[in-house]
Order: sequence, then structure tokens, then C-alpha cells
Amino acid sequence: MIIDLGTIAESLHEYDLEVFLIHEIIHALHYNVCPSMYFRNYSGLADDYIKRLVSEGIATYATGRLHSKESGFEYWLGHFTVKETNEWIDLCERRKCEVSERLSSAIKLNQIDRELYYKLFSVFDPDNLMDSRTAYYYGSKVCESLARILI
Repeated sequence: MIIDLGTIAESLHEYDLEVFLIHEIIHALHYNVCPSMYFRNYSGLADDYIKRLVSEGIATYATGRLHSKESGFEYWLGHFTVKETNEWIDLCERRKCEVSERLSSAIKLNQIDRELYYKLFSVFDPDNLMDSRTAYYYGSKVCESLARILI
């Protein structure tokens, strides 16, 4: 198993390494059980969006169930304060219809919406982190809903 710390290397001190590693280990376990969910095995634009959203959701949801930090810590792995995390969650909730419409449109047109993609999965604007990594929240909420039904 290889864990790429390159994504947070410059700001590693701003994250909780234990929780970050839990998240990444869950990815490795998930991809081992279901290799088609690994990003290098995606077969099209819909996979790029949907499988990645589900994969991040599974890792984020499971991380939240396994760590002993405050609720919401799993979304930003310690980078945000509780107050900032709650503001980010509120923003995700307010924008979910817009995000859903843009996601649906991109998939129907089979054309990547780069701004949306970056806002979902990474940091689009380093000066505005509130508009970043939203798929971690949305995917986690999908997993939480499924867990309530299945467990």
C-alpha cells in the first residue's frame, strides 16, 4: 500500500496525520475489495465524478466512524476549526442543488466542468477553502444515508 503525502506535504503540520492515515487506509482497503473504484480504473467522465464522489464518501464516512475527534473533523482532517467546519457544512448544504444540477449537466454533456470538479475534489482557490473538497461532504452523506438503511 502506498500513501501519497504529496497532496498535503507543504501543509502537513495543519492536518491530523492519524486521521489522514485512517482516511487513506480506508481507500486502500476499499480499492482492494473493489478495484473498479480506483481512479486509474475509471472508464469515462461519469466514473470520474460519481465513482470518485462515492470513494471519497466511503473514506470520509468510515473515517468519521473510526476516529475519536469531534463530529465533522473527518471532512478537513483537522485543517479547519469546528466553527470553520460548520460554516463549510452550511455552505455545502446551501449549494447542493446547484452542485447537483452542474454535475448532472456535465455528465449528460459528457464534458468536464473543471471548476466544479476542482471544487468537489480539491482546492479550487487556495484563498477560499470554503469552496473546496465538497464531494467529501456529499459522498459522506450518501454513505450515511445508505448505512441507516442497511445497518
